[in-house]
Amino acid sequence: MLAHWYEEVSSTFLKLRTCAESGDWRLAFLTAANLQRSLRVDAGVPLEVELPGSYVADDLWSMVDASADLALAIEVMLERAGRPPRRFESADQLRAAG
Repeated sequence: MLAHWYEEVSSTFLKLRTCAESGDWRLAFLTAANLQRSLRVDAGVPLEVELPGSYVADDLWSMVDASADLALAIEVMLERAGRPPRRFESADQLRAAG
């Protein structure tokens, strides 16, 4: 279940980076809160990192760094479970994977 969840929301981690690049602090905070809720409720994973707690309006990169740490921890969990995240270099590869 975690592998499927991660594939579905992996773009949300990238969305946080985009928010930091554009300085969109409102969307960054909402995205982090939704990501954290989804991880707890939908994926059932306890968190050591509180993404909204790492929010600093004038330094969104601290939240991006916290989300990158979280993504890495999830990827390690998946690899240990024998379900490494699938990576696609193009839309064609994604379509071919079905």
